[in-house]
Amino acid sequence: MDADSPAGFLLILLALTAGSLAWVKLMSRRRQRALGTLAREFQAHFCSGDRFRLTDRVAAQFPIAGAADLRLSDLIYGSRQDHRWFVLTAEYTLGVIRPKRPFRRAVSIRESKLEPSLPLEIAVADPADDMPDQYRALLASAARG
Repeated sequence: MDADSPAGFLLILLALTAGSLAWVKLMSRRRQRALGTLAREFQAHFCSGDRFRLTDRVAAQFPIAGAADLRLSDLIYGSRQDHRWFVLTAEYTLGVIRPKRPFRRAVSIRESKLEPSLPLEIAVADPADDMPDQYRALLASAARG
């Protein structure tokens, strides 16, 4: 089959798409393994999705003005006597007039077990750090309690 033929071109595109999907999956698994290891280091738990359905509560109180399309993933979580804590990835967009720009930052959340009606305590990591450093910095303070 010739690469100049429509069938050859289609096969090349399919191969490139399959390769790209495999690469994304591989990188996702690497990130999840690294976060799982980090969670164990802090005697915490890890899940890749928003198992606790935090998105709606966090979106209502998110400390970055204008953030939209909030998605939470890669949760590291733990519990203390009076509170639960989470460190996770928040993906959101900013922008109203120009095209929205995507952002991805680590966020820590603390909620009271005793008073569930209290607002969440939310802290956003320094954007200058890369994601592993953002997680590590927030975990150091969240896991201390």
